[in-house]
Amino acid sequence: MWTEKDLTYTVNALLQEGVPVGIVARVFSLDEDLVDKQRKKLRVEKYGTADMEDFLEQIEWQAIDVVRNVLKTGTTTEKARYTNLVMSGRIRARTKRVSDSVKEGRERLTEELEAMKSGAPSGTPEQERSRFVVVAGEAEGG
Repeated sequence: MWTEKDLTYTVNALLQEGVPVGIVARVFSLDEDLVDKQRKKLRVEKYGTADMEDFLEQIEWQAIDVVRNVLKTGTTTEKARYTNLVMSGRIRARTKRVSDSVKEGRERLTEELEAMKSGAPSGTPEQERSRFVVVAGEAEGG
């Protein structure tokens, strides 16, 4: 028979090893929400937060502090290295941004594909069809 202490220790160990909440809950016949709350509690104890975005933001601010310290007190080589790392990262981030015209083009294409899928008329007027389109068994034009 499991004691509460043994069960808590085992559940915590499994969660810390990355075993999914649902599996832990099923194996020990526990409420999944209760196990999830325990996982969050463990993450707060270990990382200071259970929210990944919050944690990543903390790390980014810590990295900024490190870079600022190196730029202030580091050797010329360290300063150059960190400056290059920061600037290359910024350039990479900017090139990944999608321009407004590309976004608009994607939206128009998506709308056209949705119209085709649903059978709705597309934005192309009827009179702009090719004169060689077969309509009701007869070719248009001449």
